[in-house]
Amino acid sequence: MNFHVREAKHSDLPALCLLFKQYYPVHNIFDGEECEVIPYLSAQIKKNKSLVIEHKGKMIGFILVKCVSKNLSHYLWQFKHVCVKYREALTPLLGAAEDYASMHGDTNKVELLISQSEPLKKTFMENGYDHEATLRHHYRFNESMFMFGKFLRS
Repeated sequence: MNFHVREAKHSDLPALCLLFKQYYPVHNIFDGEECEVIPYLSAQIKKNKSLVIEHKGKMIGFILVKCVSKNLSHYLWQFKHVCVKYREALTPLLGAAEDYASMHGDTNKVELLISQSEPLKKTFMENGYDHEATLRHHYRFNESMFMFGKFLRS
């Protein structure tokens, strides 16, 4: 498959709302109406690196790249709201996000926080992410959160 990764734009927000509703059947943010979700996404893409991935001109995935702390030359990143329509699209999307994070510090740690119901756990591990923690009953009762991590060097 041929993929194209680019920065998210404000004009992408309605399509992102639809993508998130399809990918996250239950979600604390994306369950809302478009008029509630768009202001949240708009604020996020203004203050964080936000990438979309396209296939044949259609948006099929998204990742939000957020720096949560930096200490001298070590940066801690969270990759949030990761979603793709096709499993094969995750590797180039993660690669673009990792390339961006790696440009900043000598060492970089990436954290991914995902629900146990998300289908990409194996694909994250195939891309070098380690399952570092499980928080039980985190998002909702009987729904655990998995924390994945990966260490990057520039």
